[in-house]
Amino acid sequence: MGLIKLVILAALIYVIWRVVKGVSANHAARGRDPRRSSRTIDSEHMVKCHLCGVHVPETEAFRHQSLDFCSREHRREYLEHQESDD
Repeated sequence: MGLIKLVILAALIYVIWRVVKGVSANHAARGRDPRRSSRTIDSEHMVKCHLCGVHVPETEAFRHQSLDFCSREHRREYLEHQESDD
């Protein structure tokens, strides 16, 4: 009889835990946009730095003509190198 009580108690604790977890999740989600899931990750096109090859989001890249760079410093280094070649 003791084992049955233990199983029932464990099941009851599990159900209570799930209810509390669900209520807290609903409470936290009230301030969010209901159309977006918390698991949704917006993807962004990545571009490769012409100088070092690191990939950065296109919106954070520094451009010169059709070339992308990961930082202002790399764009500057590229431009300085191009000027010295001329």
